[in-house]
Amino acid sequence: MPPKPFTPAQRLVAFWLKVDKNGPVPEVRPDLGRCWLWLGTKNEHGYGTFVVEGRRKIKAHHFLVGKSPNGLDWDQLCRLRHWVTPAHLEAVSRSVNLRRGLQSGLTPHCPHGHPFTLENTGLSTVGHRYCRACLRQRARRRNGWTEEAAAMPEKSQHRRRQDHCPQGHPYDAANTYIDRKGWQVCRTCQRTRQNVWRQRQRNILLLV
Repeated sequence: MPPKPFTPAQRLVAFWLKVDKNGPVPEVRPDLGRCWLWLGTKNEHGYGTFVVEGRRKIKAHHFLVGKSPNGLDWDQLCRLRHWVTPAHLEAVSRSVNLRRGLQSGLTPHCPHGHPFTLENTGLSTVGHRYCRACLRQRARRRNGWTEEAAAMPEKSQHRRRQDHCPQGHPYDAANTYIDRKGWQVCRTCQRTRQNVWRQRQRNILLLV
């Protein structure tokens, strides 16, 4: 027989068995007092996880405070990830959360060297930072761009009224069309992207 699911009282007991309320005082905010450290499992980003309702995992601190209100993010005032102290959370806007993170001594650059500025930093739905420049480069490489062209910053891209596309193909009458927004589009690059997409679809069908 499968094991019986935990009752709410049993789940609460199991949760507190994984909490150490005698954690360190955060250096960035000693006024907050001691952190309640999570002793259970953690995800790949260092956040504590707790199993509820069968096998569904949530962040450990969400068990006590729930998800952040609509349109807001939980800001970790103590700057620790494996903690569950409700008093160390504040619901703020995403821009405030990013600004505080940038000012708190977090890694100032992504692994590829792009700075985590407000313009270049995104925040996923689960609260993880990501580099917009890296995201843009990965999308360009998937569309068949060369490494050199993919690494060009957004403002350096060739736009309308240019002689050549970012790949070096000429914007002549046979190789150019204007899209609905008025941008020049290189037909050669467009065909390359379509061929990459078709090949990807064929590979998917072969795996089915």
